[in-house]
Amino acid sequence: MEMQSEIKALLLDFSRRKTQGLNMFDGAPEIVIQGVTETGETFRPSDWAERLSGMLSVFSAEGYLAYSPFLKPIMAGGVRCVAVDRVLENRDPTAFAFLLQFARDNQLKLRPGRKAKRPEDLAAEAALRDALRGPGAVN
Repeated sequence: MEMQSEIKALLLDFSRRKTQGLNMFDGAPEIVIQGVTETGETFRPSDWAERLSGMLSVFSAEGYLAYSPFLKPIMAGGVRCVAVDRVLENRDPTAFAFLLQFARDNQLKLRPGRKAKRPEDLAAEAALRDALRGPGAVN
């Protein structure tokens, strides 16, 4: 419960900077950590988004390293970013709080992310459904 309070305080702190107290993250299924500081500088090193996303990476059954569905590097408007799915807030509150604290410590900008699912997430869900149906299953 204490972790949830810390997360809410961090989100409200980021929101206050932009919206004079309104929580701009309410209802957003995704939060985007942008690779731009509050002073407008590009965050370095250039592979920071991949490094940060790598903290929740797992090896697939085939032995490939794969990003978590809750944390992935993206490019948005030519800026390196990390998209954080809000599901992580409940699945792993410590990791979620770490990500918010990382952004705060490095003075990185945050914004609400997509409201709809990303195309790669839809494709992964479809593949999982097909795999669960088994071979020879009819739609």
